[in-house]
Amino acid sequence: VTVLSLSDTVVISALGHPEPHDEEAWGLVDLVCQCIAYVMRGAAQTARPLTYRGVVNFGRMLVQDTFLLGPAIDDASEAYELADGAFVWLMPAADRFKPRPYDPDVWSTMAFRYNVPMKGGHSITTTALSPYVDNKDPRERGLIRRGYETAMESTRVDVTIKRQNTLRFLDHIDRVQLMAGVSPPPVYAKPGGSTR
Repeated sequence: VTVLSLSDTVVISALGHPEPHDEEAWGLVDLVCQCIAYVMRGAAQTARPLTYRGVVNFGRMLVQDTFLLGPAIDDASEAYELADGAFVWLMPAADRFKPRPYDPDVWSTMAFRYNVPMKGGHSITTTALSPYVDNKDPRERGLIRRGYETAMESTRVDVTIKRQNTLRFLDHIDRVQLMAGVSPPPVYAKPGGSTR
């Protein structure tokens, strides 16, 4: 696993066999997804919260020092800013692998099927990663959501749309997990003492 920070871009890569079988390929995708999801979880709870927009791709690439080459890198660099919100989503090459069951089942709190909104009004049905990964604590989930709200606070129309799209995704995760019995409904403190 390699982690690179290039200005405001973070690149996480996992390299395996040049021609991996599906199980190993999925393992690489899983590893990258977990790294990203835990970064998202922590970054939303910092004093100056951060949110991320990006993609997870699978394919041929070369990562050496700060040099990134290959078709998987090219495709990801074209797609990572397409989402109209703070979404990290799996591109078709990564989304095609079926998750393998293991314990603990991190995927039940990390990855959700969703129609990710794209700039220009389109959407893509894919797997999107959750900042609530491995987290059933309503208090911490409330802090994460508040971090997203704070990081995306703006009166600019484009940022307001991104914030609304992102918060709808967090609401979707809450509904899906509540229906599955994964976590209790979180309570989010709003200014003035009201709650959602």
